[in-house]
Amino acid sequence: YRYNVWVSGALCTAYGLVFCAGLIGNLLVAVVVLRGSRTMRRCVTNLFLVNLAFADLLVVLACLPFTLVAHLIYPWVMGSIICKLVPYLQGVSVSASVYTLVAVAVERYWSISSPWKKRLSSKCCRVIIGLIWIGSAIITLPWLVVFRQDYVSETLVCTEIWPDPLMGDTYYAVAHLTLCYVLPLVIIAACYALICRQIWCRQIPGSGEQGPPNHHHRAKIRALRMLGVVVAAFALSWFPLYATFTRLKFAKSMSEPEAEFWEMIMPVAQWLSSANSCVNPLLYHFLDPRFRSGFKQLL
Repeated sequence: YRYNVWVSGALCTAYGLVFCAGLIGNLLVAVVVLRGSRTMRRCVTNLFLVNLAFADLLVVLACLPFTLVAHLIYPWVMGSIICKLVPYLQGVSVSASVYTLVAVAVERYWSISSPWKKRLSSKCCRVIIGLIWIGSAIITLPWLVVFRQDYVSETLVCTEIWPDPLMGDTYYAVAHLTLCYVLPLVIIAACYALICRQIWCRQIPGSGEQGPPNHHHRAKIRALRMLGVVVAAFALSWFPLYATFTRLKFAKSMSEPEAEFWEMIMPVAQWLSSANSCVNPLLYHFLDPRFRSGFKQLL
């Protein structure tokens, strides 16, 4: 075992809570939308949120248990297939999650900035969701190839083995960080900044775009507030893990105390990133009355 009984127990408890909350919460989100009214089922934003819930379920079911075992038991004991699949599926789910949030931000901007134009149909939304998953599978495909079992200091580990270390440790690491974290969040931030500008201009007295603050407008603002919090939660949850990976990838040399520090940080950072999978249902419950009502009806 890698840690003493107290640390192992704390990790099991923390990961177990995220597993249970993420499984139950995301299933409830999917059921609330899919069993809701026809309007709720055909709402493009809700379809994207269901896709986000499925991506979170993939993390909870396919990644979380194996990640916990990998942190607790050393050396690697789960075989070559799990060694390849778990990093790959986690990468796919993260990419699908962040690009779903991008799609929501772009759709919200389109809806608010050009309300007279044709809205995105539910059929088109499903096509976009399919493309998100295909693109995510392609972006993360190298991990399916390079992750494998290998012996390091006579100890079996699951690690990346690139034909050219520079290609893996520099080029792909930078590309993955950019495509799956930095660039999507920049696009999302830009969309929400433009949306806020549109709403602000409409509320300024004397503005040509001023309109009455009707119920539909207030509902849009409430939805934007909820989605903004969801995006912020995603960015904050995944930042420690990306920061840890970046430090480990680009560290030319590392002292023993620093290596021990990052070894302790890694399970915490991975837990925090996985915890994002159970945060979204809680945010929907507290910030969206429709989801809150749907949860109460199911429970």
